[in-house]
Amino acid sequence: MDDIFARTPDMGKIKITINEFGQPVGSNSRRLSSFIGCQVRKKLSVGYDDWRRVDAERKLQVWDEIKETFDLDDAALDWFLSTANIKWKEFKADLKKKYFDETLTNEELRKRGCGNRVNATDWDYLIDFWRSSDSEARTERAKACRGKLKLPHTSGSVSHACARHNLGVELGRPPRRDEVFIKTHTRKNGVPTRQAAPTINQLKEIVKTRPELKNRTIQQGDAFAHVCGIKEPRGCVRVLGLGPTSTEIGAPGMKSYVPTRVQIEDLARKKNEHEKAALEQRIKELEEQVLEERMVRESVNVETGSQRGSNSLHQMSPRSEELVDEAHHNANGQEDECAANEEDDPIDENLIDQRNATSPSVHVTNMTTATRNDGAPRYAHDALVGKEVILYAMLRSDQPVAKGIITSTNPNTIVGCEPLGKQFCEVIVNLVMRRDAELPRPYDNMETMA
Repeated sequence: MDDIFARTPDMGKIKITINEFGQPVGSNSRRLSSFIGCQVRKKLSVGYDDWRRVDAERKLQVWDEIKETFDLDDAALDWFLSTANIKWKEFKADLKKKYFDETLTNEELRKRGCGNRVNATDWDYLIDFWRSSDSEARTERAKACRGKLKLPHTSGSVSHACARHNLGVELGRPPRRDEVFIKTHTRKNGVPTRQAAPTINQLKEIVKTRPELKNRTIQQGDAFAHVCGIKEPRGCVRVLGLGPTSTEIGAPGMKSYVPTRVQIEDLARKKNEHEKAALEQRIKELEEQVLEERMVRESVNVETGSQRGSNSLHQMSPRSEELVDEAHHNANGQEDECAANEEDDPIDENLIDQRNATSPSVHVTNMTTATRNDGAPRYAHDALVGKEVILYAMLRSDQPVAKGIITSTNPNTIVGCEPLGKQFCEVIVNLVMRRDAELPRPYDNMETMA
């Protein structure tokens, strides 16, 4: 996956299309699945006997990192968790197959190692777990379950969701489950597998004898349900692939109630989408306001230079003067303070960003004051309002934690029930990279970036 890991932010995100069940489909879905496997192996510990014991915060961190590379809707979170679970289990099985030998002692296995694919602590845990009676019993149960698989598909690494999507593109309409089953259990030469041939014949026959089943949905009992049984396996729906469950889609024989957990997650997702849209709109308004203010300033500077100090600022339109007043600091009581502090108490040069090398587009100089023609103070950092900056951890100046846009450098701006002060600026955070990073100042009962 070097081509994906080497991507830079200016290259944009890889677009992922999802279907009505929150499953990725289309040409980039397989790359996404492979990338999830890479991230799971790198980021998540295998030192647990069950996927549910893996730290949830780490899982969400992997999800956030994936969304930094792929343009992926939050509706795919359930599919991601199911996929990551499978990748995590497959990785453990791969380690056991390649590096574990029950004829060797624990010390010999530790010395032999696993090719540095996991750390020593996790490797020690896996050795002890694989020798336990619980692991042996679980292995026997897994073999028995695998032996019950009577109808292996022929689609290879193409998921059922993608196979269903591709078939829908060919047909020009959403395909039925019986059509998807026939497609995924027929070889490229058009011959169905030996195990699936009887079921395929029954599906074709029932569609001919009972054409009304073509128009039935899964909830109404489609042709596939009449041939293969109405009851769906626990936790999934046959032929649809990872993600949707029989309870969520209201399959026959199941109560069509939406679980409270799903309702809450759906409401939270919609709320986040609404807040994100409102924030993006606010940022857009700020950028437009700053651009308009900058144009007003440039026109004022040109006019002032041409008239050699004439009182041109007072000739501005009421709207232009309003924009300038909004962008500058509040003049109430600031003139005397600025005059007193300019020499005795110089402002910290690191007001906004100490790392000009990291963010070359934002150059911060010593804060100095100037006086407008109307007597109000003007600061050198006023021009930074609207710029995008990187935020770093308070205790580790080399660790980026978020990105944001500067909205104010006015020391009198109230943030977290306190004036902003001269060493800080106010930003709107639009991208969090470290959810556990502490805020410089608690804000609305929030103490971390999460």
